Amino acid sequence: MTVAFDPSVHMQTADDAPRSEPKPAVPAAVWAGTTYFAEGLPYSLVHQLAAQQYLTAVGLAPELVGLASLLHVPWLLKFLWAPVVDGTSTAKRWMVAALVLLAACAGGMAFAAAELGSSAVLWVLVVTAFVAATSDIAIDGYYIRSLDPARQTALSGVRIGAFRLAMLFGSGALVTLAGLTSFSISFLAVAGVLLVLAVVHALMLRPDARPSTAASVASVRRTAREALRGFFARPGIVLAVCLIMTYRAGDALLFAMNAKFLSSLGLDTALRGVVNGTFGTAASIGGSLLGGIVIAKVGFKRAFFPITVLQALALLMYAGLSASQPSLPVIAVVVVLEQLIAGVGTAAFTVFLLRLCHGPQKASHFALASSLMSIAVTAAGASSGFLFVALGSTWFFVVAFLVALPGVALSLAVDKS
Repeated sequence: MTVAFDPSVHMQTADDAPRSEPKPAVPAAVWAGTTYFAEGLPYSLVHQLAAQQYLTAVGLAPELVGLASLLHVPWLLKFLWAPVVDGTSTAKRWMVAALVLLAACAGGMAFAAAELGSSAVLWVLVVTAFVAATSDIAIDGYYIRSLDPARQTALSGVRIGAFRLAMLFGSGALVTLAGLTSFSISFLAVAGVLLVLAVVHALMLRPDARPSTAASVASVRRTAREALRGFFARPGIVLAVCLIMTYRAGDALLFAMNAKFLSSLGLDTALRGVVNGTFGTAASIGGSLLGGIVIAKVGFKRAFFPITVLQALALLMYAGLSASQPSLPVIAVVVVLEQLIAGVGTAAFTVFLLRLCHGPQKASHFALASSLMSIAVTAAGASSGFLFVALGSTWFFVVAFLVALPGVALSLAVDKS
């Protein structure tokens, strides 16, 4: 599939008047890093610190921990309100407001965990997920509007690396902190960091151009229709959409049951924070940077298929862990290596998604593409606990590998020129 970019095309207002591109007051690598850290930390809060580690620590069954993957539904549906973010106020204002609200949500989780229990934490998590998905739209929109396609690709490693650095902080330092103290203290720490990020971005970033008039309901609907029509009108889009929906399915199964599996191997909360959260996530950051370097040197077309194959094969290492029940050092090596490979795969997939975004609704296209990916991710995660219990951990990870194979085949079939 040939995907063309037109760097001269700017984002449009709801009235189709041209917008000037934002001119950040700091180098692109700096603000790309801080904004994507601000995108990754709420994701880690919802999906790792709370949905995996907190629910595992309080003793919920694997089926219920897997069903917590449904907290990803707002990321799946965010394309529905992406045109509103595209067409009203500025991306910077959306970003800062969302970060303030997310800080309040994290504070609410701290209170709920200390005084009310896991049910109350889950209710706050639902609200947090919707606010975090909205923040993602604003951050992605700022990035896509500010950089031409070449710069988007060049900074993909920084972008994904910063996101995974936030996950390192969330799944590593904060999980370890929770194991040594309490989850309430960890949730409060998240609230403080998010509030600082809101202030930093309010002061550091120059705003993108605000719409000349408030977007009407009709203009928002028109923008949404144009974004959908433009995205699905691209040549080869059927294969591309199938790839989007299958690329991360196997990894989603592993991700959802990771805490439960490592707990079954004898790793408590603090140790999971060190082995998986700190060393594992650090490896994934290195993998994302390595993926960006490899793609820049050999080209996306030559790199994508081999990276996808390697990503699928890495899932079998967890099946080996389950079958052999090895010592802690062996567990740590496998966890680190799998996350290194997953980081490379994420960098490659992000470049693929960016190549699908074009025209005046770039942010909406990216939100739509990532939402389509979330369909398979959410379905796999929600079913993971039931499969984990029914199959046992060894066969569960074999099935995760098999689920990854359609994405491998499609990565070869899609024309990546």
